Amino acid sequence: MINCFSRQRRFLNLSLASKWYSGLIRPVMEYCAPVLYCSNKEVHDNLLKIENRCLKIINIHQSKLDTRRQLQLHNLKDRLHYLYMLSFYKITNSLVPLIDDNLLPEKLHSITRLSTNAGYRISKDRAKFSLCNFGAKAFNELPDHIRKCTSLVHFKPEIKHHILKPIQ
Repeated sequence: MINCFSRQRRFLNLSLASKWYSGLIRPVMEYCAPVLYCSNKEVHDNLLKIENRCLKIINIHQSKLDTRRQLQLHNLKDRLHYLYMLSFYKITNSLVPLIDDNLLPEKLHSITRLSTNAGYRISKDRAKFSLCNFGAKAFNELPDHIRKCTSLVHFKPEIKHHILKPIQ
């Protein structure tokens, strides 16, 4: 898809090129954001290389930072973090009624509403939802006013404003 984008770029103005990137390429890179956000440094570096290549294709005459500012494109790592936190919030809210107290970890470190269910264990054997362990830590690092949001409608704009700050 990026090669096709590169070949067609000379026929597109800057606005269309940015729409092509944000509408066709970026969603593919953001697919499965929760897994990508929790992945190792090598995966993050590869995604960064792809993102940098696309930004260079969009505007070869400007730096990546200037292209980002001009087109209001957030860093891919920040977008993955944002999408991860949204999915974590959705998952934890839907799993809370299903968690049995005897399946919870012995010691909990959270002081937020997740204190009763951080690090879900789906069963008593080794199988557990590992993204929740990672997510509970990331969730607990958020400011209090964001952690106290009780619905996705309130959580989404707060987390978006916190993670995806306006580009200046």
